Amino acid sequence: MISCDGPREGTDRVTNGEIFGFLPQHLSERWSSIFAQDEVALGADLRLIAGARLERNDYTGTEVLPNARLAWKPAPDHLLWAAASRTVRAPSRLDRDAFVPSQPPFLLAGGPNAPSEVARVFEAGYRGRPWRAISYSVTAYHSDFDRLHTQEIDPSGTFLTFDGKMEGLANGIALWGSWQSLQVTPAWNIRLWMNEPYS
Repeated sequence: MISCDGPREGTDRVTNGEIFGFLPQHLSERWSSIFAQDEVALGADLRLIAGARLERNDYTGTEVLPNARLAWKPAPDHLLWAAASRTVRAPSRLDRDAFVPSQPPFLLAGGPNAPSEVARVFEAGYRGRPWRAISYSVTAYHSDFDRLHTQEIDPSGTFLTFDGKMEGLANGIALWGSWQSLQVTPAWNIRLWMNEPYS
């Protein structure tokens, strides 16, 4: 499967105040992306789904976002799966073009070097329906963050800029469960969701 988002364009026109401003005040931006994915049967109960998205923005160029997912169904009502992916948050005008005040001398002079923030995410989970009325899911995840945005002192020592010099980790477990009462009414459902980070 291949899908393509045609080029999108946005024009930003702002009137700066004295304390905060975007420079330049008028800016046109373009974004585009293409996505490809394929599914391969590795056996009667084992599937591999792999894909990638290419996203282009005016600040950092083309970003590559791969993902892969392996799913094993040992029984009709039980599924084990694992996934790995890379995702980014591309810079926006707030990261690159923000100035305080809007006229020099500046205390904050944008972030010409602010990169895309990157997350590498690894997940493993189980989804099951042990009884007709009850289903549940358990997912463990690990996220490795890189190039998180920071405020740095310019080498001149006279103002701040945005950069991407921070790293981070996030680990957790997400639980989901559903109970459908077949005796009171089939439309009556109870659902429970919990996301517990532990890093």
